[in-house]
Amino acid sequence: MIRSLKMIQEKQTIEWIAVSLIKDNAVIIVDIGSTLLELIRNISNNNITIITNWVPVVVELSKKRGLFNIVLVGGKVYTDELSAARDYPEEMLKKFNADIAFLGVGGISGKFGLTDYYMDEVQVKKQMIKNSKKVIVLTTRTKFGRIAPIKVADTKSIYQIITDNGIKE
Repeated sequence: MIRSLKMIQEKQTIEWIAVSLIKDNAVIIVDIGSTLLELIRNISNNNITIITNWVPVVVELSKKRGLFNIVLVGGKVYTDELSAARDYPEEMLKKFNADIAFLGVGGISGKFGLTDYYMDEVQVKKQMIKNSKKVIVLTTRTKFGRIAPIKVADTKSIYQIITDNGIKE
C-alpha cells in the first residue's frame, strides 16, 4: 500500500479534525482509502459502531480489542484493494442508519463532483451516502481537480470535506 506512505503529515491533520467530529455512541461508516486508515488508527471514542467494507479497517480496529462494535459488510473481495463490493455490502448497508459516513474518493471536481475508479466500489459508496445523516469526505489536496472515470455523487450531497492546506479556493 504505497499510498499510505505518501503525505503522512497531511493525512494525520485531516484525521485529527475528523476524529473530533465523532461522538461517543455514534454509528459511523468508514470507506476505503489511506486517509481513512489514519482516522481509524486514532479513533478512541466510547461504544461506537464502525461499519466498513475495507479489510484494513478491521485489521487496525482489531488491535484495539473490545473498544468498538465492528461490522464488516461482506461481498466479493477485491484483492488489489482488500475491499468488499458488489450487491452484498449494499444490501447490508441498507440495514443501518449511520450518523456519519467518512468517504474516500479518487477525485473531486466542481463540474463532475465526487469520482472514483471502480464501479462496484462506487455503488457501495452511493449506498453509504444514502444511509448516513452526514457524509464527510476525507482527502488530501491532490484529489481536487482530479476526475476519476466513475461519478459517485454531486458535491451537494456532501456535508463536509476535510482536507489539508494548499488548495486554491
